[in-house]
Amino acid sequence: MHSKGSQRPPAADLVKCFCTYVSYSEQLRIESYLHQKTAKIDGIESTIAQQITTLATYRKSLIPECVTGQQRVTEADVRQTGAGDGIPPPRAVHIHQ
Repeated sequence: MHSKGSQRPPAADLVKCFCTYVSYSEQLRIESYLHQKTAKIDGIESTIAQQITTLATYRKSLIPECVTGQQRVTEADVRQTGAGDGIPPPRAVHIHQ
C-alpha cells in the first residue's frame, strides 16, 4: 500500500494530457519581455513612492502654516493641482428658520 503522496495516475489519464513545447529561443524572448515590463512597473512604483513621501512632507508643513494664517489655500489652488478632480464643488447651505 502506498501513501497518497506517492500514488501515480493511471496510464490512461496520462495519454489524455496535452503538453506544449516552447522553443528555448521563444522562452528567452518571453523572459526578456517580462523583465522589461517588470522593470517598468518597478520604476513606476518607485516614482509613486517618492511622490507620496514628498506630498506627505509638504502636507505636514502646510497644515500648520494654514492654521496660523501664514499660508492660504484657495479654490483656484486646488483646481490648479487637480486635487479636486471628481469632487463636486461645495454648495451653499441655506438654513430655514
